Amino acid sequence: MVSPTEVLVRLKTLGVKAEVRDGKLITRRPPDITIPPDLAEAIRAHKAEIIRLLSGPSALVCPACGADDLHPDDVARFGDCVQCGAPILQTPEEIRVGTRT
Repeated sequence: MVSPTEVLVRLKTLGVKAEVRDGKLITRRPPDITIPPDLAEAIRAHKAEIIRLLSGPSALVCPACGADDLHPDDVARFGDCVQCGAPILQTPEEIRVGTRT
């Protein structure tokens, strides 16, 4: 079973945008992309956690360089710290440097 963060990373890798509107999870994908069945199941299984992640704090701190003005949208868009370039994964409890997928 994959984690909610891994679901978001896989969606990003496919070019699928995930966001929360009015408390609901919305995904937008390019017309030529199909979400694999295992990923669709993981989205359903972790929907509440994904919504919580996407609705999280407005600023993040990079543990690699200490930058404290990172916005979750920038991390989601670029996948790394805009100050030092360290890859970042966001979890509900912590921000940790991860490996780029």
